[in-house]
Amino acid sequence: MSILVLSVATFVVGLHAASAGDAKVDVECESGAAGCEDNGEWDETDLLQFKARNRYTYIQEHAQVFAALAKLTYCGGLKGTGASVEKTCSTQGFCHPAGVEVKAGSVRSITVDDGESLNALAGFVAELVPVPGAERPLKPGCMGAIRGSWPDTNNFDRNLQDTLVPVEFGNCTGCFVHEGYQEIWKLLMPTFVSDLIAIGCNKSSPLYLTGHSLGGAV
Repeated sequence: MSILVLSVATFVVGLHAASAGDAKVDVECESGAAGCEDNGEWDETDLLQFKARNRYTYIQEHAQVFAALAKLTYCGGLKGTGASVEKTCSTQGFCHPAGVEVKAGSVRSITVDDGESLNALAGFVAELVPVPGAERPLKPGCMGAIRGSWPDTNNFDRNLQDTLVPVEFGNCTGCFVHEGYQEIWKLLMPTFVSDLIAIGCNKSSPLYLTGHSLGGAV
């Protein structure tokens, strides 16, 4: 599964692995890509040059899709969220110039409590299907969006839990992440994953993740 992470505030790219200790990263090169002769550790400058050359070309039409979808997370799972997502990302909405639309009926709204803070976490998942007419179409796949900090929840307390702690997921030895955001993901992940599976996503599907503020960080 290829994963692209986009934050409305900052364009962020998911890395194969990262080490907080020495600012080194392991880059998983695409087959045949220029500059991939050495698949060992690169420093930060090498990584930025690699991204600029090969993998993460910024396309305005694609960015607009995920900015518009991230905005809708602030509906907080209210009735009608799914219809709003479909309308926003339809052939008449922001997604048409990118060559995709949200598949009708695929939106799954997510709200999760964080301890005693009810509905503190919110977002949705959906499937993106192709539509004709785009010059540089986005590859169809699945997407997830996570809401940013919300008043009267403990989101702001989680923001302040900024100690770097070991990653508890996957096989990433020496990787560290923001403690509060990892705790949020631990709460969201079971529903997120089960809803993605429910709408037909699998490991061969491209997965796009977007969010604003706290949502982008998670």
